[in-house]
Amino acid sequence: MGEYEPNPSEAEEPQPQEAAAAGPRDILAEIDDDALSAYILNLWRDDIRDREAYGWDFRRQYDQYSYDGYKKVMEGPWHNSSNYAVGLTPTFVDVGHANTVGSMFADRERVVRSKGIGPEDIRTERPMESLINWQILNDIDEAYDTVDKTVHCAFKHANAAIKVVQGSGLAGQKKKVIWTRIPIENLFFPANCKGGTRARQSSHIIELIPLTPTEVEERKLLKDQNGEPIYKGLEDLKPGNRLFTGTAQESIMLAKDATSGTSLGEMYSRSMSYIGEVYVTYCHKPKDGGEATIVELIVHIAPGGGKIMRKVLNEDLDENSSDYVRPYSLKWIPYPNDDRIYGNSLPWMLKQTQEELDYAHNSVHNASEKILKKEKLDKY
Repeated sequence: MGEYEPNPSEAEEPQPQEAAAAGPRDILAEIDDDALSAYILNLWRDDIRDREAYGWDFRRQYDQYSYDGYKKVMEGPWHNSSNYAVGLTPTFVDVGHANTVGSMFADRERVVRSKGIGPEDIRTERPMESLINWQILNDIDEAYDTVDKTVHCAFKHANAAIKVVQGSGLAGQKKKVIWTRIPIENLFFPANCKGGTRARQSSHIIELIPLTPTEVEERKLLKDQNGEPIYKGLEDLKPGNRLFTGTAQESIMLAKDATSGTSLGEMYSRSMSYIGEVYVTYCHKPKDGGEATIVELIVHIAPGGGKIMRKVLNEDLDENSSDYVRPYSLKWIPYPNDDRIYGNSLPWMLKQTQEELDYAHNSVHNASEKILKKEKLDKY
């Protein structure tokens, strides 16, 4: 009896398990790091230009100065003449902040309300509601503090964001849900972005992450299932934000340093290293001219130079919407604009009224001081 000769098509066809296992690895291996890096850096530059073209960073500086009542020493009409800020802006910001947080946490035992849709949901809505509220109040570290600061930042700076992840090997939280407030100046996305929780809302979201020397060493120690380092090239990261000329981080930090009387700006430029965490929908075009593939990636990239340190497929798929999930809650916008993600801050909206009050107050004070000085001179 002759030997069995398999059908050529049958012999070449991979088994389903092998194909499923090989597919993602093949796509990642095929993606050229240089092409991906150039694509991300171009998106990043465009986001910076679109955001700063008409003075977004100047407005955020004004928000900080106005809220803190910061004024420079006046040299006219005479040295150290009155130049004080009336406390209008901080009063409005704090009232809006307090009322919003107070309404959200009016009932500390029932921050979230869950309502079932179908009969099978109604039976479990109360246990589900209790579980979610217990998790927010007890399991998520500093949940109230995170929301409190986010709401305050939203009123003061027009936008705010919270990053929601499950588990982190960096601080030993394992499978816990973690909420982190992200400074809005450290996030980059298209000006017409619709949100940060689904891939369809935006082509990409980039977070600029500052890392202390200890955090850099911690990331160097992280290994994958095969014992290989998760990040490649971290040893080449140098301290300082070597991103692009014209970013708002430095100018906003200088405003915060001036109003607080302490310096974080120098520390961030002297001691901190930076890495970009990118959630991006990428069109991969094979070099052999094959069919293009749309993939959802999570990429870590060095802002200075664009070295790709890690790239993986985003496998967090929402089965109900068939859309990939991203971890950013961006809809903390008290005064939104219709056609763009960036809203209006309360200090900027009160700018005219605040400056009129300051002018009136200081004019009266200076006039009174001038009269008193004249009377004193006339007396002697």
